[in-house]
Amino acid sequence: MLIKNIEYKNAQQLANGSFDCEVNHPEFNWIPYTVELNDVDNSVIDSVELHQRITEEDSFEAYVAPTAEELLELKIEEIRSKRNFILRSTVDPIASNVLRWNDLTETEKAEIATYRTELLDITDQESFPEVTWPTQPEVLNNE
Repeated sequence: MLIKNIEYKNAQQLANGSFDCEVNHPEFNWIPYTVELNDVDNSVIDSVELHQRITEEDSFEAYVAPTAEELLELKIEEIRSKRNFILRSTVDPIASNVLRWNDLTETEKAEIATYRTELLDITDQESFPEVTWPTQPEVLNNE
């Protein structure tokens, strides 16, 4: 059953012309929903009709492009998140596990320690937030 004339609120235009909003779904009540013109799964909500209604009623917050400062902050956060993920998922499970650490050679331990320091210092690179990622030691590729 395709729902037409569904209630919506808080529509905000996205950069691609779509809208984020909330719709009053008959089963789930108010839920977040993205209204896209090219929605291939129109099995529940008629997105084309809803998009047209939002546009005609002019009941949405217009898209405002992020400022250069906001884009810079997003890039910085993305780099820090990637760095933190690498540390949590690859480096620290070995460096903080005594049994695994003791199975490594002194050379492997030094490579991991250097790599970890390079990751922590990535925000100190002169070109930051344009960064050169350090090369992951081979021993970490085998884990």
